[in-house]
Amino acid sequence: MRPALPLVLLVALAGPAWAQLPSEGRTSYSRDDRIRIPFELRAGGRATKVVLYYSFEGGPWLEHESARAGEKRDFLFRADREGTYGFATMTYFSDGTSDPPRKDQLTEQRRAVFDKTPPRVNSVRAVARADGAPGLEWDIVDDHFDPKGIKLEFRWDGQGQYRPIERGVALGPRDSRHWELKPTDRMQVRVVATDRAGNRTDSDPVWVSGKDGGGDVPPKLPVANGASSGPRETDAPATGARAIQPTLTYLKTKTVQLHVNAVVGPSGLTKATLYWADEKLDWQKHKDEVGPKLAPETTTPDKPRMVPVDFTFQAPRDGLYHFVIVVENHRGANRRVPTRGTPGDVQVMVDETKPAVEIISTRVAPNGERGAVVDIRWKATDANMGPDPVKLEYAAVRADRPGEPGEWKAITPNWIDNVGQHTWTAPTGESHLFLIRVTCRDRAGNEGKAETPMPVNVDLAIPGVEGVDVAPGKGGGPGAMIPEMSDIKITPGIGPSPRGSGRD
Repeated sequence: MRPALPLVLLVALAGPAWAQLPSEGRTSYSRDDRIRIPFELRAGGRATKVVLYYSFEGGPWLEHESARAGEKRDFLFRADREGTYGFATMTYFSDGTSDPPRKDQLTEQRRAVFDKTPPRVNSVRAVARADGAPGLEWDIVDDHFDPKGIKLEFRWDGQGQYRPIERGVALGPRDSRHWELKPTDRMQVRVVATDRAGNRTDSDPVWVSGKDGGGDVPPKLPVANGASSGPRETDAPATGARAIQPTLTYLKTKTVQLHVNAVVGPSGLTKATLYWADEKLDWQKHKDEVGPKLAPETTTPDKPRMVPVDFTFQAPRDGLYHFVIVVENHRGANRRVPTRGTPGDVQVMVDETKPAVEIISTRVAPNGERGAVVDIRWKATDANMGPDPVKLEYAAVRADRPGEPGEWKAITPNWIDNVGQHTWTAPTGESHLFLIRVTCRDRAGNEGKAETPMPVNVDLAIPGVEGVDVAPGKGGGPGAMIPEMSDIKITPGIGPSPRGSGRD
């Protein structure tokens, strides 16, 4: 029976309240460098001392402090740099044993990330949608992003307090929103970003107004699904109007296909021209033009006539690309040629690069009477990492057929956040050898994988001997193994000299 460990709780000192660190592969985040570790080690029991160990970024275990029974009831750990810290304890008993028996058998009991760096605002800018609806686009970067940490706040005409512009809307760190505004509407909008540790950044406010849409007619189109997403409602759209909700599209190919329908009259389409720009927003004209094209025949004079227009753009490299399609008929173009600094009506992130994935370690530790647990550590990076991008799997390996692993099965039922660590309870009955695989998928659909080169052995049983029987041997009675004197040969100069030989 394994002796009971002391009750150990890890608490990060974050402001006036203490937050207990969760277990089961989850991580706690704090912007305070102090971590208080309460424990209970009663005097008079078998346990005489507890030692706290810590590791930084999955490195070696280092002893922090020890305490004997009855001395004190908590440790105070102070992080000396930002990063991920793991904690484990070793308990000593009055009979001279310890649990675990050796330092190299320590397994992480709790983990905390010390992070005092607030999210970084790369860009926040006002944009206009293809239908003229004004909006905001932003790009926020952080190593420990909170999936619910992006909020938008606004105030009319730059006066009064900022208020939430939308509630219950999931926003990403690189995203955009558009609203329906009247020509006289004018508001300041800012992005509020908070990471998992509670660090907060407020962007500089950006002016967004109804006139940003361009043209003489204010936009009156609804947003997607027919519901307004802006701070004010607008008039109902005209019959036949269709909402255009631009999004940033991720492609894992450099070949970008653009398909639009040009609305024309009976005279048809004179010309369609594609303009493109990279993230620097220096616009260039695409080499190919489309047109002229005749208008399709129709028996309903009032019905809009659609002329399909297709372009194929070959991106020179990975990155963000903006596109604008200008269509013309005998009366002129539908819009101005885009100028430098103007964002595109369509935005595409070309990404052919797979995420980089590395399995750092797979530590096996006992799990009481339920077998073993494996502490899986990995590192996955990508420029366009999405939410919940990681999948963990295992394959059982038979000892007699090491080159024929079984099918891959899920360690986690769904894709999970890229936290870099997961504690897996190894299944019993399938095998004691397992291959482990980590897969990371980015927003474009590229997948990078890493697999343990050798199977992980979860057999922690220590061999022993029990039930020894003693029986008389065969080949003679007592003294049978003692050789006769004639069988012993003494070679001079080898070994010790006989007593009385006169040698020194």
